[in-house]
Amino acid sequence: MSLPKVIIHCQYVYGLGHLVRALHLAKGLAKYYNVYFLSGGEVVKNFDVDVSIHFIQLPGIYKKEESTEMTSVSDELSLSKCFELRDQMIRETVRNVKPDVVITEHFPFGFLFEKEAIKLINYAKDANSNTKIVCSVRDVIESTNGGVNDQKTIRTLNELYDLILIHGDPKLISVETSFPLVKEIIIKLVYTGYVIEQSMRYNERKSNNILVSVAGGRVGNELLNAVIEAFEVVKTKSTYNLIVFNGAFNKSFVATSRENRVRYFDFQRREFLRQLSQSKISISLGGYNSTMESLYLGNKVVIYNREFLGSNEEQNIRISTFKSLGLIDVISIEDLEVENLARVLMIQINKEDRERENHMIDFGGVENTVCQIKQLVDGE
Repeated sequence: MSLPKVIIHCQYVYGLGHLVRALHLAKGLAKYYNVYFLSGGEVVKNFDVDVSIHFIQLPGIYKKEESTEMTSVSDELSLSKCFELRDQMIRETVRNVKPDVVITEHFPFGFLFEKEAIKLINYAKDANSNTKIVCSVRDVIESTNGGVNDQKTIRTLNELYDLILIHGDPKLISVETSFPLVKEIIIKLVYTGYVIEQSMRYNERKSNNILVSVAGGRVGNELLNAVIEAFEVVKTKSTYNLIVFNGAFNKSFVATSRENRVRYFDFQRREFLRQLSQSKISISLGGYNSTMESLYLGNKVVIYNREFLGSNEEQNIRISTFKSLGLIDVISIEDLEVENLARVLMIQINKEDRERENHMIDFGGVENTVCQIKQLVDGE
């Protein structure tokens, strides 16, 4: 008997959060289903995809921080041609797969790829009228004050979807915090807990390492450079070493120190998790994955609350909430000055090691997602 089939549509235009989270879910689901992953962002070097997943790379689309316009990754493809080729690939995939479940990552809480997502749903329903449609979305939406598309989001969910999976923990952040109209959604909504890499293991014997990273790395060079400079002060006062991870899409960062207590890594997801598990202090831009992985591993977590050119409501909400709960410490652009940042680092070094937050935070996002899909498809 053939396994049921799941198609996941994932589009990331800026960072890596959507991709990382969706691939964790795909890997968990692939133990029980044939999973087909439609990836629409720029190809990420040194990013391993589990062999159990049927990974389909669509012609990539991205967006610069300072722009409101989407751009084709390939200089040889116009944006319209890019969408045309993507549509052909999506239609062919659905026709061949005839999915039992379609999962749209983030849509319809964002409408940049509305036409493509709606077409995918319609293709799936034409191929298999019993296809279940699921929305997979992070813990924070971005509509605390109401958005022009909020009613459209609700209408799309209520008319086309069977299930919403919120990948967060309501004990920390409820969806009402960032999407007050959630009560108008009539379909089933489930909090799964936070999604993390299931293979991560807590390391009780951590090294005296400070790890700084910028994930996708289209922005954040100022954080990397500031930490490297501040470490020149810190290294004379401590036994700590510095681990620096460049961003996946960062082409402009240049290593400025050859000190043997500073180690540089190009982006490599598996190596990043290995180094993170061995480090005592984690410094990042505060994205979903970096923050949750650091908390799961029991690191002391410092978040640089950067002012983005576009909206940063998602990270602001998560950062302010986690700070109020005592889970993280936060720095601003003023703290990047060498003496200020060196002081921050020494405070972290001298703080007691953090206990793991497993007693407080639900990290069962993958397992609970699989459970919900099973209930939806198999009636278990």
